[in-house]
Amino acid sequence: MYQAFMNLAEDKRQAIINAALKEFSINHYATASTNKIVSHANISKGILFHYFGSKKNLYLFLYEYTTNTFSEALNRQLDLTEPDIFKRYEQIMKVKIDLMKQYHALFDFLKKTYAETSFEVRDELNHYNATIQKSSYAMVFEGIDTGLFHEN
Repeated sequence: MYQAFMNLAEDKRQAIINAALKEFSINHYATASTNKIVSHANISKGILFHYFGSKKNLYLFLYEYTTNTFSEALNRQLDLTEPDIFKRYEQIMKVKIDLMKQYHALFDFLKKTYAETSFEVRDELNHYNATIQKSSYAMVFEGIDTGLFHEN
């Protein structure tokens, strides 16, 4: 759906993403301003809507973009051969801390989405989160040595 946007020059694409991250990290969905986003990205509002069609599509794209960025980094760095669930969780926490340092705007946005109450985007966020959790849990628990647990 966003192929034309992804074909933009990297600097333009990042300018739009960063401006949107900033605006949606400060404001809830309903109060975030596309005027501020286009101003910070130095593009016209027409261009923004050409690529996304609506504020809602931009917001949902940004959510998918940030969760994919996090998931890809986690998948690259997580040692799935580790059979101890606690050591695996320790790895996950270390990766999350590193990602928070590297992508602080991404995490500011994600924190804001968890408190989002707008009916316009809440259902889509919940559906997307359920899908991510299902696949993430399967990955995290695959290959865990349950013999390390005490009976009961």
